[in-house]
Amino acid sequence: MVSIGFFPPSEQRMKIQDPNPKILTFGYLFFGFLDLFCLLLLVYWIFSRHSVHTMKLHLLAIIATLPLVACIDTTGISAESSKTAHPSTDTNAVVSLVEYGDLQCPACSSAHTLLEQPIVQKYGKQIRFEFHHFPLTSIHRYAMEAAEASECAADQGKFWEMFDLIYTEQEKLTSEQLGVWGEQLKLDMDLYDRCRNSHIKRDAIMAEYDAGKTLGVSGTPTFFVNGQRVESTTDAIVGAIDAALGSAAMRL
Repeated sequence: MVSIGFFPPSEQRMKIQDPNPKILTFGYLFFGFLDLFCLLLLVYWIFSRHSVHTMKLHLLAIIATLPLVACIDTTGISAESSKTAHPSTDTNAVVSLVEYGDLQCPACSSAHTLLEQPIVQKYGKQIRFEFHHFPLTSIHRYAMEAAEASECAADQGKFWEMFDLIYTEQEKLTSEQLGVWGEQLKLDMDLYDRCRNSHIKRDAIMAEYDAGKTLGVSGTPTFFVNGQRVESTTDAIVGAIDAALGSAAMRL
């Protein structure tokens, strides 16, 4: 686990576990095949016990409901991530601060208030601050849903607004509350709901998770300054940013 010097002891002792993408994929396939098996079993039962007329009625009912289960209209939504660097920072800055975080992680919520916001306010356009998803789904039930919701909000230019809402009111986080926050941000709810329900953003989220794993991330929050991992404390991050700014000034 990453040491978080300014967090409450109960959070420092919390053991962070990793989601296993292979287990997640197996779960999706398992329940998909289970749904198909149940459908085939129902069709067999209809054919074996009912008249031709009754069979036709049952089959029409099944066919009519299949699109609701198997297909969500993805018109107007994209699988790509639309989120940008924090708007108070500069996309072209020579110094980057990257956080790998989980939107249901209590330590990340504390870091948002005690670390990220003061640092963004201190350095502003001197740095580029980016958030990369690292959902710990094995211990945080809504981590993936929250990540998907934030990415769907990003499609409408509201990633950082959703990001702030989730961390500020994290204790309220549920599937239903993600919908409430979407309405609060005045999102196009048709696009937002279809985006969330389609899980179209999941691959983009898992790509960031995999990139974090490659960099050695195992817990959240984890920070990098110009690609170098730093301790998740204000002193460590400020020191690394100041050093990077100093090096950049010397090269000019």
